[in-house]
Amino acid sequence: MSADYRVRPLLLGWGVIKAGIRVSPVFKTRGEAEGWLERHLAGRAPASRSCMSCAAPFDSAGLHDRLCPRCGLAGHNLHSDASATAWPGRHERRETV
Repeated sequence: MSADYRVRPLLLGWGVIKAGIRVSPVFKTRGEAEGWLERHLAGRAPASRSCMSCAAPFDSAGLHDRLCPRCGLAGHNLHSDASATAWPGRHERRETV
């Protein structure tokens, strides 16, 4: 198990705690809480995943890494000035007719 997470008894059962904050539901048994934590951590581990854009399999660095290198590089420019003009900004006022 990760050093950041702890399974601890709570007032009405067991839970997983990270940095002093409960991050799991409350479970009746310690075993249920430990099982939840194992599944929680397994989903974030590096693994072979399908790209969310093209569905090609690739070696993902973790749950945060969901685009293959090709699609990730293609989308790199999406946060440039082009996207700012595509979506009228929060700072621009639209004229009402």
